[in-house]
Amino acid sequence: MNRSRVTGDLASQGNIFADIANDRVGIGSTIPTQKLDVDGNIAVSGTVDGVDIAALNTTVGNITTDLVTDTSPQLGGALDVNGQDITSTSNGNIDINPHGSGLAIFLGNSTKGSGAFKLNCEANSHGITIKGPPHSAGQNYTLTFPSSIVGNGFLKTDSSGNLSFAVVNTDLEYDTSPTLGGSLATNGHFIQFPDSTTGNQNKAVFGGGLDLQIYHDGSHSYIHDGGTGNLKLRSNNFRVSNADESKMSATFQPAGAVELYNNHSKKFETTSSGIDVTGTVTADNQIVLNSGDSTPARIDLYCEVSNAHYTRLQAPAHSTYSGNVTVTIPNTSGNLAVLANAANNRIVTATGTHAMTGESNLTFDGTDVINTLSGSGGYKISTTSDIAPKIIGDANRASQRATLLSVNGHWNGTHVTMIDHQAGPDTTNKDDGQLAFYTRVSGGSLTQRSLINSTGQTLIGITGNGTEAGDNTKLCVRGTGTPGSGPSTIQNNTVATFRMTGSAAHAASIAILAGNTGSSAVHFGDTDNDIIGRILYNHTSSNTSDYFEFFLQGNRRFRIQGNGNLCIGNDSNFTAGAKVEIRDTIGGGGGTGLILNDIGSSGANEGLHIEWRSGSDKQADQCRIGQTANSTGSGSNFFIATNSGDSGSSTTRFLIGSAGQLGIGGATYGSSGQVLTSGGASAAPTWTTISSDLVSDTSPQLGGDLDTNSFHINLDDDHAVRFGNSNDLQIYHNNSSNTNEFTSPLSTNFRGKNLYFYVGANVSSESAIMAYANAQVELYHNNVKKVTTDDESVFIENGGLRITNNQPHFAANISECSHNRMALLCNQIRQGQTIAFAMGAIGDTNSKMGFQSFDTSNNSSHAFNINPYGGAVTINGLNATANAGADNLIIGSTSSGTNGITIKSGTTGYGRLYFSDTDSTSSAGQIEYHHGNEHMDFYGNGSLMMRIDATEDEGQLRFTPNVTFSGTRNSNVINETFILNTSESANNAYHDNHHMSFGQTNGNWSDGTGGADTSWGLMWHYAANASAVRQVRAGIAFDHKGTEQFKIWSSYGDIVFYQDLANSGNETAETCDTECARFDANGHFVPGANNGRDLGTTAKKWRNIYVMDMHFSNEGGSPNSVDGTTGNWTLQEGADGIYMINNKNGKKYEMMLKEVQ
Repeated sequence: MNRSRVTGDLASQGNIFADIANDRVGIGSTIPTQKLDVDGNIAVSGTVDGVDIAALNTTVGNITTDLVTDTSPQLGGALDVNGQDITSTSNGNIDINPHGSGLAIFLGNSTKGSGAFKLNCEANSHGITIKGPPHSAGQNYTLTFPSSIVGNGFLKTDSSGNLSFAVVNTDLEYDTSPTLGGSLATNGHFIQFPDSTTGNQNKAVFGGGLDLQIYHDGSHSYIHDGGTGNLKLRSNNFRVSNADESKMSATFQPAGAVELYNNHSKKFETTSSGIDVTGTVTADNQIVLNSGDSTPARIDLYCEVSNAHYTRLQAPAHSTYSGNVTVTIPNTSGNLAVLANAANNRIVTATGTHAMTGESNLTFDGTDVINTLSGSGGYKISTTSDIAPKIIGDANRASQRATLLSVNGHWNGTHVTMIDHQAGPDTTNKDDGQLAFYTRVSGGSLTQRSLINSTGQTLIGITGNGTEAGDNTKLCVRGTGTPGSGPSTIQNNTVATFRMTGSAAHAASIAILAGNTGSSAVHFGDTDNDIIGRILYNHTSSNTSDYFEFFLQGNRRFRIQGNGNLCIGNDSNFTAGAKVEIRDTIGGGGGTGLILNDIGSSGANEGLHIEWRSGSDKQADQCRIGQTANSTGSGSNFFIATNSGDSGSSTTRFLIGSAGQLGIGGATYGSSGQVLTSGGASAAPTWTTISSDLVSDTSPQLGGDLDTNSFHINLDDDHAVRFGNSNDLQIYHNNSSNTNEFTSPLSTNFRGKNLYFYVGANVSSESAIMAYANAQVELYHNNVKKVTTDDESVFIENGGLRITNNQPHFAANISECSHNRMALLCNQIRQGQTIAFAMGAIGDTNSKMGFQSFDTSNNSSHAFNINPYGGAVTINGLNATANAGADNLIIGSTSSGTNGITIKSGTTGYGRLYFSDTDSTSSAGQIEYHHGNEHMDFYGNGSLMMRIDATEDEGQLRFTPNVTFSGTRNSNVINETFILNTSESANNAYHDNHHMSFGQTNGNWSDGTGGADTSWGLMWHYAANASAVRQVRAGIAFDHKGTEQFKIWSSYGDIVFYQDLANSGNETAETCDTECARFDANGHFVPGANNGRDLGTTAKKWRNIYVMDMHFSNEGGSPNSVDGTTGNWTLQEGADGIYMINNKNGKKYEMMLKEVQ
């Protein structure tokens, strides 16, 4: 009986469909996916094993297998997973939570042994199994893991099963005779031996007599066997190759086979029956094949495809010989007429003039023609005339999404891919359609991944019918996100990535083009606000008021004005004329505006400094002020340097050492006892030594300390010792008043280890002032101590303190404040201000010195203080703190309002910040603003890396990989806000640089939950105004999470591909207007013009096209070349035939196929 004909009759009645090729039957379904596939309910009656099914009131349609909507499913017996997996979705966990004190138990059995569970790798191809002890051990114990992790430790257990981490001392540096107590684990490191040039040093030695040695002498590597026995190399798979294993020389297989290679290609192999040679065997004269067994010698000539077939040349049996036989091959070309590869049901084809072959891959069993494809073979439909071959699937389906033509891919019998041509939503006219794409993930099921709907929209990530709002929306990429705000979560939720591949020199760019009075922006949003962060370029018609802004938390934090001015931390009020402005918009006063932090190595090299440059070459530093490291590597010096010319480098003129020493002129400290001598208006001062000859020198000068040599210097009455060029201090005895006089119009200092001032005829008669070496000072009145000072305080004893001032608007006061500090305050009452000089602990327990100006009504913060312990200078911030290593200069604090720093230069000069370290003789890093050309440059390692240009394209941002900025503005481009330069000039080759790269630096970037990679890329947002919620419109991303996909998506319009070669490669997004193709809002892939695009060319053809039903129509295009008409047809496949449907008149035709014998 012909089963296909019987089932065909049943199918014609719409009851049953049989898939003979796959042994499947469908009832109500024309595409059965199971052995029995029923679309609808099944009513069952009768008895099964004596049970009346009808009495159970049971229908198959009422059986619930949906565990998603059943929130409390219960098992009535053991759950048989039937070879499948229990898999969570959306990165969810699978929790095993026994009730009460119950345990999760993994049972054992006689087949697998003890209970076990396995932890697989991400590809489920490897894993670690944790298994219980066997029944014979009779053991029951519990292992308890430690509560915390110890670095470099290993787990050990006590007698109760409690695990803990133990650390083994692995320091072998100072152990001259280390002994191993077990195997040495290198933990990913090397055991490295230096070059061995003499004796037995730096060798890996084995054996008591140094029998085996492995070493390298600097040029060659050796394995030296000096013993009396054999050198045996043992391995389950021994290989000999070059160093990087790219070229194999020989292998020795476990079964004893030996393989020899040439240029990594196997040429010689030993087998159990002899040898295999790949390539040409060349002999000097003849090749002799001796019979090694009872069979005659033979030669097998194999085919070129996997050695699947051979032709054998074999000597006759010994009994047939009457003498030796010589066969001479003709010296002309030709073939023997031989029928090869003959077998039942094989179709014979001609393989030449005199040869025929039975095709093993092409057979006919009387019913079916079977073509078993191998290699890269396939089906080809071709024509010799000017017509296109067609594959049409035509079906009169009743509902949307009903399959019209399906092209399926099976992998070793498993259905893994499908392109489904489906009916559209217009089920009345039946003149529209949609295209769905399906794939299957490992262990999953065939799932729709994208859809091109009837309106031309391409929807990626949709699992059913769908459309996307928006008349111009042509592409929509949908995905389910994972909560979180970390970099790995963001990467994991990226739904589209654009990546340039191919040659490393290929250019890549992203252009966002807007109207000349609009704005271009990149938005960063979340579910609460689509535009919580954004980068925005605002365009004006004249391009003179353009600006570039960065927004954070919905507020403007960074702006580059059209004139090149840079404002940081400002929201709306910009200071006119300020080239760089740093503002604190949070409020509260204080805050650090700028910190110079040198994190380089210690040493005598110059540290961070501020530098002014000008000169004829615009590169000479004219003045510098900054910090240098001390020569000892500890402490810092402060210097001021100037330049006497317009070129070269500045020279240090003033230096304050780390110990307070002073250097002038050549920045040296001089020698002890020297004095500083002025060099006049045109030269620097110098240190000089004063002559000690006072006998013949009528105008002696001291160059050092005067040693009286146990004598006195006696001065007559009214003769003074004078100090200063203008006799500013005089000490003498006044004879008329009989008093000792200290006279000076200036302040006078008294210095000594201990200073004692007495009143009275005797030295110790009455104390007045006592100053001690420990810095303590005591003031006395009538020999009674009234004032005492110590490290932090001034103690007033035996009385009070009063200061009077006759000025009407000023008052002075000395008071003891908090933290045991002393303050000298001068109140300027008319202006309500206080100017203070404070010594002691200001704001904390460390000794500081500060200057303060504040309004008494609100008590403003300190304006300037110095911390001698930490070396920090704080401006406008009393207790301002900064990150460790970045606290040498602190400007403001979080409570001091707006703070900042300004570097002023000439109208054509430079403003610069340099970053240097001990390895560089000049600045390794540099930020430079050029006031003449109005651009800001950023240097790295002495090379220009980034430029913000205000003169070209009004705020242009450029990046360059160690090359010069080149090129001028293209007039077709409205604005170029972001430029990457890749080459020096037109004569140089392209640099091999990534223009923009999204990635990670340490292997896979895991999101921390499921161990899967995430994704990253670009997204485009839109917001109607600054406070509107951002709408994510489109994106480009590479998704690493499970699927490894490159995604291009749009949620607001089609994805359109353009090409325009009219301008010789000089195109922009505005002028490139020739549409090639697009993904429309329904996910359809649509050509850019009707009857104007081809799939492949005459030279480059697609190998195979996999479709369901195929539709052919030249309506709206050119009529055919046969009868000059147009048509609309659908091709469909049947179990035993191929059918054509005329969509104009509804007629159906069966193609007459001739069975090939």
